Amino acid sequence: MALRKEKRTKNNLKPLKNYPKQKIIEDKHSSESVYPSTSFLITGAHTDLPTVEETIVHPDISSKITSDTENESFDDSLDKDYSPSDSSTDSDKIEQTSKCKRNKKPQTDQWQMNVSKSKRLKGESHISRRGKIRQVKNMKPRKSAPYKDKRFLEPSKKVINLHETYLKDAEDVGKMAVGFTYFKNMFCKLNLSVFKPKKDQCDLCVSAKMGHVTPTEHQNHLAAKDLAQGEKASDKLRAADDSSVSVWTMDTQGVLFCPNTTASALYYRTKLQVHNFTLHNMTTNNGYCYIWDELEGDLSSEVFTSIQFQHFQTFLKNNPQVKELIIWSDGCSYQNKNNTLANAYLQLSIETGIRIFQKYLVVGKQ
Repeated sequence: MALRKEKRTKNNLKPLKNYPKQKIIEDKHSSESVYPSTSFLITGAHTDLPTVEETIVHPDISSKITSDTENESFDDSLDKDYSPSDSSTDSDKIEQTSKCKRNKKPQTDQWQMNVSKSKRLKGESHISRRGKIRQVKNMKPRKSAPYKDKRFLEPSKKVINLHETYLKDAEDVGKMAVGFTYFKNMFCKLNLSVFKPKKDQCDLCVSAKMGHVTPTEHQNHLAAKDLAQGEKASDKLRAADDSSVSVWTMDTQGVLFCPNTTASALYYRTKLQVHNFTLHNMTTNNGYCYIWDELEGDLSSEVFTSIQFQHFQTFLKNNPQVKELIIWSDGCSYQNKNNTLANAYLQLSIETGIRIFQKYLVVGKQ
């Protein structure tokens, strides 16, 4: 028969009078009381022991305990024998389940980013999981508030051109077509547009339209823009009268994609980025385009500096009468406004002995 081991605390403390047929033997020579059915001592009354933890053996098994030494040896055997089988099996189950979870390999091919990547490489990113074709790709600019939630079609067409195409299709099918007014109203209700706004609009002008900039600041900004445009026009007139002065403008075209097609087989595939840097002679109206793709070079300042240095070095050799070179550009840092380009112009000025002026336009509403 297994014994039960308990702690005697304030909560489970029971009065001694609840045990039947038991008597307390008091020792006349000491204040200790002995409980005859058990083999341990109780110091003082039971009400003075709420915080003392002792081992209690129930009266029904008190006949098996004969002395204090036997009780101590018996308690040691209890500590060894008290190991329920249920607790061990539960702990083994917990360890097994935890090991199974840790050893489970993640299925990376089912991750959303990997699924999207595989579809993009196969040219099937326009197909949803259910096998249906997705809606028209939204080409709206992120920072243009007036064109929020609009979808832009190809900018090469106008609404009237779309209506003409619609009339031809309706005639081929043999159905009655609607007029241009109704067609345009439905076009606007669908929140479509054929006009693609410029992505490099002036931030200050857009903020002024929304009321985030004071009118005084906006007027000063427009005045600085007009002043820069006026000086550019005066330099052009000066170069027309004086052959020793040459005025140039330069800028980079928006990123081009190769191949440029709208076919569904190639429209959703990753395309090659192509860059076009243009230099324009305002005196002769001759333009020079330098085109390269992302495999040949990036958009770093070293690339633009090497192009400009070699171009103007060749131009000055072919035109020895030029003694002053004026270059107009925007304030793009990596392209026109950096120390690398300034040092290159300084080196070119030292080699050729001419004066080079680099001027920047103020961004604003044209």
